[in-house]
Amino acid sequence: MVDSCECGFFSVYIDEDLNVSPCSFCNNKKYSYSLKRSSFKDIWQDAFSNYRSYVDGKCKLNCSKCDKSSDCRGMCPFFDELFLCGLVSEP
Repeated sequence: MVDSCECGFFSVYIDEDLNVSPCSFCNNKKYSYSLKRSSFKDIWQDAFSNYRSYVDGKCKLNCSKCDKSSDCRGMCPFFDELFLCGLVSEP
């Protein structure tokens, strides 16, 4: 069974300053948006589309030979050391 990371696709992280990011591991300000400046709907539907495209593209490149690649989103976009299975060698 492959249980893919859902950050930014199903769940998000909201910090104490009302900044929304895909997950609590997010270390890239490019994917952090303020609820003080934008609605959650706009962040979820519009702003996170860039993040989702990035994950669906670049994060799966290292997993192209994995037979589970169609079922997961590949490596963590924030920490190269995090990936779902042992079938992938570290980058």
